[in-house]
Amino acid sequence: MPNLTNLQSQDFMAITRAMDANRNNRVDKAEANISWNAQSQIGNANGVAGTRELATSLEKGDVFITSLNPETADKIANYFSKRNENFDRPVADWVSDAWISKEDFQASPEVLRAVDSNGDNRISRKEFAEALVAGTLTIGTSKQTSHNPFTQPAPSNPFNSPSHDPFKPQPSAPHHDPFKPQPSSPFNDPYQNSERDSGAYLKLEMVRTLSSDYEKGQILNKLVGQTDMSTREQMMLVETISKGISSDYTQTELLKTLAKNPSLRDDAAIKLAKATREMSSDYNKGQVLGNLIQAQRLSPQAQQSVIISIGTISSEYTQVESFKSMVRSQRMDMPEKEFLMRQVGQNMSSDYNKRQVYDALMK
Repeated sequence: MPNLTNLQSQDFMAITRAMDANRNNRVDKAEANISWNAQSQIGNANGVAGTRELATSLEKGDVFITSLNPETADKIANYFSKRNENFDRPVADWVSDAWISKEDFQASPEVLRAVDSNGDNRISRKEFAEALVAGTLTIGTSKQTSHNPFTQPAPSNPFNSPSHDPFKPQPSAPHHDPFKPQPSSPFNDPYQNSERDSGAYLKLEMVRTLSSDYEKGQILNKLVGQTDMSTREQMMLVETISKGISSDYTQTELLKTLAKNPSLRDDAAIKLAKATREMSSDYNKGQVLGNLIQAQRLSPQAQQSVIISIGTISSEYTQVESFKSMVRSQRMDMPEKEFLMRQVGQNMSSDYNKRQVYDALMK
């Protein structure tokens, strides 16, 4: 059975986010039929199929998915129809068109044969979704090719017996549904799985009650250099600065300092890169992105988010300098280099400026 190949980490994450219909950062029983055998392969086997854990397991080949429901399949088809535009957007903001072109996704010949139902040698968004629903196209390259862990138990798994299924009530113990969040469960907050809040969020809540940029700045100026914040707090901080500060100067200085924070998490770096797109000054955008590029070791997804943000700068000179700085400062894999080249080709009109970036990229 053909499966999607050439997927990147952000693609697997997008797929699991599409499956998470109720947006609780988990794939619940109502959203996917996950057998115990598959569940035991996901993340830390804690009984909770988190979207990030499931994405990681799909990428590693521990599990694979088939026979999605129509609503989820439509979302995933939408994602791939405009893959380069959707990868860093919330599911609700995904855009789509009628076709999944080669620029959107390089399908293997096997996938093309399985999905191209009308034989026109191309893939429509509708055909793609129908193949996911029918199960003729699977997601993930499972190591266990003889069975589908999402629908069939592994022959050698001793837990296949219904009496040993932890998701089925046992006579000697009350039923506990691991997919239902408990009041004291750390999984109610997706950022609490591996880290604790520092308390900075309390200060941020207080900042939101203030009206003076000066008073806000006094508090935020201390937080942007704080190194023990959780991911959740860092993302709250970016949101507070970008939405709650009206002074361009104060906002820029705060974001510049935060961009150099050595403890900045990847999710917060992505949110910070996105926040610059709303800034009115090209100079300020370049300053913030420059600090982010030079101070952080960015993940592939964060690199692509920064590349998109650089593309929103109207000054081609500033774009060129920012792209060159990124090439010099970041270790970029081929997919990110290709993504950068496409953005340069789309956003720049000057051949001279394009060549400057291409030359830097090819060194």
